[in-house]
Amino acid sequence: MYAMIDLLALRHRRRCGLRNSPDRKGEHPRRHLCDFKGVLQADGYAGFDRLYNEADLNHPIQEAACWAHARRKFYDIQVATGSPVASEALARIGELYAIEGEIRGQLAEVRERVRQARAGPKLNDCTDGSSRRSNNYPKVRT
Repeated sequence: MYAMIDLLALRHRRRCGLRNSPDRKGEHPRRHLCDFKGVLQADGYAGFDRLYNEADLNHPIQEAACWAHARRKFYDIQVATGSPVASEALARIGELYAIEGEIRGQLAEVRERVRQARAGPKLNDCTDGSSRRSNNYPKVRT
């Protein structure tokens, strides 16, 4: 038996629930989350892939991706190729992790304020730089 976690957004509250499924088929998350609208943070399990549509900003489910999974890909590329782009990405992700370390345990309002002020500009800088360099990323099997 497999389990997955899904978030059910209520008007002003969020819940986390555990749903069991007999196997890892992608039909289960689609069925469990068929009425869900909001931001979903899930692991890298491929069964969640069809829930997201990055091209449609009005899609009912928006993905909150995991920095640990993204960081792992850049690490693999950096180790395999010595890519300066991957090294820069790792350094920038490290800066974001440092901010999170400083605000860990703070009230949610404080964390949000610090993230907007300090991490927001760093994230914008990352996406601006990555779009300019996207054709320069090396291809690596991971």
